[in-house]
Amino acid sequence: MKKIITIFAMTLVVSTCFAAVEPGTVNNQALNTFSSEFSGATNTTWTINKNFYQVTFTMDGQQMFAYYNKSGEFIAVSQNISSVELPNSLKKGLKKAMSNRWITDLFEITNQ
Repeated sequence: MKKIITIFAMTLVVSTCFAAVEPGTVNNQALNTFSSEFSGATNTTWTINKNFYQVTFTMDGQQMFAYYNKSGEFIAVSQNISSVELPNSLKKGLKKAMSNRWITDLFEITNQ
């Protein structure tokens, strides 16, 4: 019985150690910049990519995405939008140029 408990405890300790190791961490500058620019953000999730950080968050009921370089400097923010929100001139141009196509994804990007 003692062997089973010892083996179980060792397995638990080893698996917990491996679960605690993170492949990378987000730059403190990116975290601070995000906190100051989007102070009302909720549901934040950070993703570490090769050349940038992406944070997915909710602001005023809208899901948004912010991007920061590896130095922690702001790159851009994007959000999904509906085709109804497009200006009429753009809607007409798209309808004329791509009458047999369907819009599946539409987003707005804002940067400096």
